[in-house]
Amino acid sequence: MVAPNKRNVRGKTRGVILDKLIEANGGKPLPITIKPSDGKQTGKYCEKLSNEIGLTVRQHAPVRVEKWKQMPRAEINTMLDRIKFFPCLTMKEKFALDLTQEHVKKSLEKQLSDRFRNWRCDLHKHFKKFPTVVEAKRNPHESVSNQEDWDYLCDRFSSEEFKRRSAINSVNRSKMPFHHRGGSRSFIQHGLQVSTENGEMVGQIELFKLVHWKSQDGWINQEARDYYVRLF
Repeated sequence: MVAPNKRNVRGKTRGVILDKLIEANGGKPLPITIKPSDGKQTGKYCEKLSNEIGLTVRQHAPVRVEKWKQMPRAEINTMLDRIKFFPCLTMKEKFALDLTQEHVKKSLEKQLSDRFRNWRCDLHKHFKKFPTVVEAKRNPHESVSNQEDWDYLCDRFSSEEFKRRSAINSVNRSKMPFHHRGGSRSFIQHGLQVSTENGEMVGQIELFKLVHWKSQDGWINQEARDYYVRLF
């Protein structure tokens, strides 16, 4: 059973929108098809599902869990329930998702993992806007309502260990043989745009081509083309 959301009033607005969509769908949960072969999600409500996954992460993922692989299974299951059900005692479904199907859970958990990683990056970017740790603590990110949690993150982001790892990651990114043409938008946002246009979530291989190749210019470089070929 999912407890009512208390962190962000925008969740209430989203709930009203989903309610109206369900009403227009004859009172039935919004249908989502997830292919067993590759976990690709299809249907006109893919965008709504993706939005719900992002909202669930920002509102309910534990702040003090640093990496998705460290996320307790109980927390993951709770987030899956929050995606599927409205936060009420009636257990009313938002989306027609069979969480007993392994490929369904795997697809949703992959999106949860991606959104969690992006959210952590957003929190770090917000922290870096301020010149001192003290000032950063006075200005918590909008998605972190608990001051103690935000203080914990600020202390973590300012630690020597975190800065050392960030520096290593920065160097590793600089060694990448190619960069995508997607601008500042994340891969998820690009995939979501395409899914909105054709009603089908884009797979990772198609998404790689989408942001590294253009019909008028071709591949961004030979390394990107070679990597794409190796994906098959």
